[in-house]
Amino acid sequence: MCFSLRNKETLWPSQEKIGKLRVMLNKTLFYSKYLDDTILNAIDISMGTFFWKKKLGSGVFRKGLRDLDVKISQLIGVWKNQLLVWMNNEQLICLDVNTGTELWRITDFIKQFLPNWQSISQFSFVYCHIENGKLYQLDGDSYWSLDLATQEFELLWQDTQKEYLTIIHKTYTEDFIYFTASRNYGLVPYLIGVFNRKTLSIEWLHDARLPQKAENNFCNSLNQAPQVDGDRLYVLDSGGTLHIFEKESSTE
Repeated sequence: MCFSLRNKETLWPSQEKIGKLRVMLNKTLFYSKYLDDTILNAIDISMGTFFWKKKLGSGVFRKGLRDLDVKISQLIGVWKNQLLVWMNNEQLICLDVNTGTELWRITDFIKQFLPNWQSISQFSFVYCHIENGKLYQLDGDSYWSLDLATQEFELLWQDTQKEYLTIIHKTYTEDFIYFTASRNYGLVPYLIGVFNRKTLSIEWLHDARLPQKAENNFCNSLNQAPQVDGDRLYVLDSGGTLHIFEKESSTE
């Protein structure tokens, strides 16, 4: 339901349950229907009326030994009049935010641009960054950009270490990317680091791994994106310990 913040009155009740995939632009809410990630809806949140609906998922595709239904995997974000949608069959679709008209589509995105990408986790645009008409992502063992006007892909940096960094949570600024990471595609981050976007190099890494807990043999993990304020970098681990650094130094 939509409520007024001024008088708490109900403006309108939703006619359907809104799914987990959603992104907001001004007074427009883009979302998938509850338990149906094949149709994308655009609704005016001030009136509760639909701008448009578009079916993006149809048919099946082969992944490994399974046949899967094509559906929306992620609503990445908005740049100008472009809404970026990631499908589970590795297609990147760009829609006009006003009409739902398809502007462009990239098929086999990973095979085409990141043929050496490896991870035990699912490919995702989580923690990506849109800036000056380009989408940037520091993901796994690479840093790359995609021009949203021309769809030109550029691989900016590739990790050549034998033990690859698996960069997970990220916070972007104009000059740096502050991140948490693990090694060799592990899912539990225990490293804190800074990537220099100008020199395309890692400024520093800090191992924040804590002793295992006797009761469950698990270490506290860095399961949140780093926060930056002034000249300080803050990272909270799952055990409640706040790690504080000089922003451009590994001094904790």
